[in-house]
Amino acid sequence: MMSPDVTEFGCFIKVCGKYEYMACKTGHVVSAPREKPLYTPGKRCMADEDCTLPGYTRCDTVLGLCDFDPPDKKIETPLKQPFVCLSVTSSRMPLIKEKCDDVHDTGSEISIAERKSIVESINKLRAMINNNCTLGLGIPKPASNYRKVKYSCELESKSKFECSQTNPFNNDKETWRHWIIKKSLRRALFHLGAPIAREFLINPETATVDNDPGKAVFMKLFMSEDVTGVGCYVKVCGNYECIACKTNHNSTLPYDSPLYTPGQRCNVDADCTLPGYHTCDVSVGLCDFKNHLEIKAEARSRKCADVRSVHIQQKTEQCSLGYNTGSEISNTERELIVYTVNYFRKRINNNCDFGQGIVKHITNYRKVKYSCAFEEDVKFECANVDSDNFKSDNYTLREIRSKPGFYRIAIFESFSPWKEFMLIDPDDQTIGAEGLRRIYAQIMLSPDVTEIGCFVKVCDGSEYLACKTDQPIITPENEPLYKPGNRCLANEDCTLPGYRICDIESGLCESY
Repeated sequence: MMSPDVTEFGCFIKVCGKYEYMACKTGHVVSAPREKPLYTPGKRCMADEDCTLPGYTRCDTVLGLCDFDPPDKKIETPLKQPFVCLSVTSSRMPLIKEKCDDVHDTGSEISIAERKSIVESINKLRAMINNNCTLGLGIPKPASNYRKVKYSCELESKSKFECSQTNPFNNDKETWRHWIIKKSLRRALFHLGAPIAREFLINPETATVDNDPGKAVFMKLFMSEDVTGVGCYVKVCGNYECIACKTNHNSTLPYDSPLYTPGQRCNVDADCTLPGYHTCDVSVGLCDFKNHLEIKAEARSRKCADVRSVHIQQKTEQCSLGYNTGSEISNTERELIVYTVNYFRKRINNNCDFGQGIVKHITNYRKVKYSCAFEEDVKFECANVDSDNFKSDNYTLREIRSKPGFYRIAIFESFSPWKEFMLIDPDDQTIGAEGLRRIYAQIMLSPDVTEIGCFVKVCDGSEYLACKTDQPIITPENEPLYKPGNRCLANEDCTLPGYRICDIESGLCESY
């Protein structure tokens, strides 16, 4: 098994009487002289250029092994996270008091999940800096050796405060503070107080922070390159939820010093040279203290997380050559619609709960594509629509909302329900949700749907959305959404014409 000459392996197993027999063949001599070395010492591969043998031209940088790439194999190269430059909305988070790391009782009224969300929020913002994202003052230069942060129970304890009616709950150079009115259906408190992309006022030339009161403290404490730890204390004071956070930032540095030293984002592990941070998470361009296997396991642990809406600029762009429909959305927003639909489909095929228990998988479950033809089909003029006649029908979703600001929540996602509100029955695959939630479930989850197109237009202070698929979106209540089966695990599992490639991570079949 360990000889570098071995490239293929096959075994035959059979039970004969009381014994189970196994015979394996490799195509290489398995008995060799004891004195013969098993292999010639050298160096593991770090990049594709290190793999020079015919047919094995791709380096698996996690394992350090050269991999083969047959023509029909989906290459699992690490790519930048989709929409890394878009600010996401805060996740829903119940107010639960749990010990920090399940051990330390600081008194903070915060759950372990919300602590994780704080770290994720900071790392998401750092990724924006390192991925050529347009922020409030332009595109900042990336940072070399920019590290992900860890959560610190010690810093949580240092952030502790008592409710007071006399002391103002304001920031200082060592502590960021924020408060909101308490709500029953709440969202992650840290995320609600964090700035979005256009509020990131980083000078693209100097990497210094614009002296915006409130935002500057946040940037210094959480975006400075020396920061690797964060801890937050949460407490309900009367009708308010309050949060105070500290980091290990060196507060003796001059206030006008740069957040970081401009350089290059990491693309390989060799770019991460600071002690304890030797792994490059290529998807975000940040150096991680975890290894690649731990990073993958962390991603898998979020496989059932709800899709979160994003803030996106409203911009009119042509859908494709020959389809200048006039829809007031960008191509990025069109991609986001497809991503959202396939995100929900992925959860069907990865053992997730849609409100009534973990649902069964779907055989030959296809990824949805965007259709400019459908976008043109549902085009409308403002003169012909109003709130009374703009209603969904058998093939078209129609919704209206008040016109939002310039950086608004993407409209298709803004109407999308949380997956647990779709109420998919694991036993008979019927949809328990009603109204708009039921329509969204049919649009996004029906295996018969393969294309979607949407037309968006602002009319008289309201934003109108019309979306069409290639299947009916209003179906009988007792009709199953799909027939249960098995998710794809290899290309051979994808048998429908035009969809022959299995995306193993999602369990969906796609085309090229």
